[in-house]
Amino acid sequence: MRHIGTQPIQTPRLLLRRITPADAQDMFTNWAGDEEVTRYLTWPAHRTLADSQAVIAMWIEQLEQDDCYRWCIQYRANSR
Repeated sequence: MRHIGTQPIQTPRLLLRRITPADAQDMFTNWAGDEEVTRYLTWPAHRTLADSQAVIAMWIEQLEQDDCYRWCIQYRANSR
């Protein structure tokens, strides 16, 4: 298999893209900081925004590897 890393993917409704530091607030507010949402994940809910920022920083570093695949999913109507 030839790895190509996390490349953008678009559908008519969604955009799958690399996560960026600017996504930390949305990550924390919308899911990572919610104990009910993270209940079945392998890690606990984030307690602070800094927790989400640290995870994103680690993920961004991992994205330099061609065999790493992590997408941020957003509605195309909300594209930046």
